[in-house]
Amino acid sequence: MSEKKSLIEAALAFPSRNMENPPEPSGQASALVREALKDINGTMHQVFFGQQTGPGEPGTPLVPTQAMVTQDLGTVGKYQELMDGFSTKGPTASLHDRERDMDKGIDR
Repeated sequence: MSEKKSLIEAALAFPSRNMENPPEPSGQASALVREALKDINGTMHQVFFGQQTGPGEPGTPLVPTQAMVTQDLGTVGKYQELMDGFSTKGPTASLHDRERDMDKGIDR
């Protein structure tokens, strides 16, 4: 049986886990530059236009993704079968369903 680590133990184990596959310095630098440019852009919009540039990136603090909202509402299990059906249907599926129903004598 595996033991569950405490939060402190997990935090102390993080640097050793990260040293096995360290991030590239060029990737870190480009990420810092990208974030700095986004901050400058947001500040310029705030100063000159008096408003923010937009809602922000999904998944960042205060901007949840659609999956996060669905999980928080508790509708994942309840409507999962319905959502799976929508993802497999193509854009013309409703036309084919309507034609099939009309052949059976069902009027929608």
